Amino acid sequence: MLDSILLKVDDKETAVAIGDQIYLPSVLHSAIIDYLLADIARTNSHLRSKKVHVEIRALVEGVKSRILQPRKDWSEGKVSLKVCLEFTPDSPSRNSEENLDIFRATGE
Repeated sequence: MLDSILLKVDDKETAVAIGDQIYLPSVLHSAIIDYLLADIARTNSHLRSKKVHVEIRALVEGVKSRILQPRKDWSEGKVSLKVCLEFTPDSPSRNSEENLDIFRATGE
């Protein structure tokens, strides 16, 4: 099974090549958030059309909320919108294969 990699917004060392362009995760994240905030009325209208009655700016900044999880009591805190970018490799990396070969050879 191939492990996916979450591209965190604060990752300054990982680069993502999409087509012939190279991006930092923070640039992709910022572009998506900027798009959602560029026309707040449009985004809020879309949210309302989906029965979500929370303003987009509140979601981006964090809005006071409560959460109920199975077998737990209500917890208070904030809900905020985070963009999640995930990279899923087509095949195991060479290092993973080499590590597996070493594991097999040593029996560890």
